[in-house]
Amino acid sequence: MIRSKLWSLVVAIAVCLPTIAFCDEDDLDGQGLTPAGFGGDLPFSAHQMVLKSNLKLSQIGAAPGALGSGIWGWTDRTAVGGPREYAMFGLGNGTSFIDVTNASNPTYVGFLPSATGTSVWRETRSAGNHALIVSDGNGEHGMQVFDMTKLREFAGAPITFSTAESSFYTRYTGITNGHTVHVNEATGYAYLFGTGGNAFSSGSHFVDVNNPMTPTAAGGYNGSGYIHDGQVVIYNGPDAAHVGKEILFAANSRSSSNVNDDSVRIIDVTNKGVGSISVLGNATHENARYIHQGWLTPDQKYFLVDDELDEYYDVSVLKTHVYDVSDLDNPIYKGGWTHPSNSRNIDHNLFIKDTPYGLMAFESNYTMGLRVIRIDDLSGPTPLMTEWGWFDTYPADDGIVSFNGQWGNYPFFDSGNIIAGDRQNGLFVLQMVPEPSSFVLLAFGSSVLAIRRRRKLVLAIARVS
Repeated sequence: MIRSKLWSLVVAIAVCLPTIAFCDEDDLDGQGLTPAGFGGDLPFSAHQMVLKSNLKLSQIGAAPGALGSGIWGWTDRTAVGGPREYAMFGLGNGTSFIDVTNASNPTYVGFLPSATGTSVWRETRSAGNHALIVSDGNGEHGMQVFDMTKLREFAGAPITFSTAESSFYTRYTGITNGHTVHVNEATGYAYLFGTGGNAFSSGSHFVDVNNPMTPTAAGGYNGSGYIHDGQVVIYNGPDAAHVGKEILFAANSRSSSNVNDDSVRIIDVTNKGVGSISVLGNATHENARYIHQGWLTPDQKYFLVDDELDEYYDVSVLKTHVYDVSDLDNPIYKGGWTHPSNSRNIDHNLFIKDTPYGLMAFESNYTMGLRVIRIDDLSGPTPLMTEWGWFDTYPADDGIVSFNGQWGNYPFFDSGNIIAGDRQNGLFVLQMVPEPSSFVLLAFGSSVLAIRRRRKLVLAIARVS
């Protein structure tokens, strides 16, 4: 009996120690985690998210007046001394590379200037060790290709990298401009969306980047009009007829006007030659205005999307839309999950990751910043989701229909750290920190001390005999 009780104490201590580490934090809800002075005179609002660091745009190479845009992450897995994590942050005048391995003290490593002029649209993705960078609205930019192993040459001063053709830089000119880019690393193909100057303008232009320094045109598709963004996977979901195929889940943003003509389109891009690409399924939701971007759940049963302009045109409050794609030939709109703010704030980009705290959608929602949404159950008639936490990177304003604030995020680092890019306030490195458990058990000799953490501490001591 005594041994059993002693063993219970050991287990209790082991379980509680991770929780004890959080007991010194201030209340995680509200303003308590961020020192004054960030974001002007207002501290950032946060819940179950901790700010590790923030670098302003001026600290990472932005020209005066330039804004931040797309952000992505890259892990240098063969770096001397072990893997290193980097942020790839698109700015008005080029792309900034920041070492965020030390989340509390990130290092601005280098800057790649724009191939042409400045733009508010610059997106980047990684293909192996290479950055692929597209831009829109600034001439014949094409797609920049940069070997990020050059970042290893950092010796204390930020490096401005040359855009002359070299062993570490090239430019693909099979397009004039591109709005977004996605890379399927399983096949080595890049999918450029909203492109111009090619046979597949406004749709998707495919590029073989298996040898990134010699990118090669590989076909495309524009049979559905303008495609704004998409995710491409080797399909391994519940639709047995399509397992093993390369499938594009497209955010088919066909119009920016107040017209309900957008859709989620599912396209088989396994064979990329002209005439070989086929649309499998198509679906939309009522009052769709600009289906901007989306991401699959890990089981590939559901595709969650953000509609960027339904709030703008006052046809919906802030909502995450859910499509059942378990039958690729017959996708079905499941409904929308309404954000508890019940406001007309605008959503922009979302990504999904399985975390120790549940399956989460990481949503960059402009002036409301990063919202972390737990996906509870999507199988019923109404999607069940919960706002788990947030970090508002734009505290000055949660303004209605404003395009200021956070544009994107990257939650996929092995470390669990999350990077987010705010158009005005720069790079944020964040960490998920759940609220402490209601009870903490501490063992002292033959006694157990139970601490209930609320506004006040309540102590209870129980003898172990």
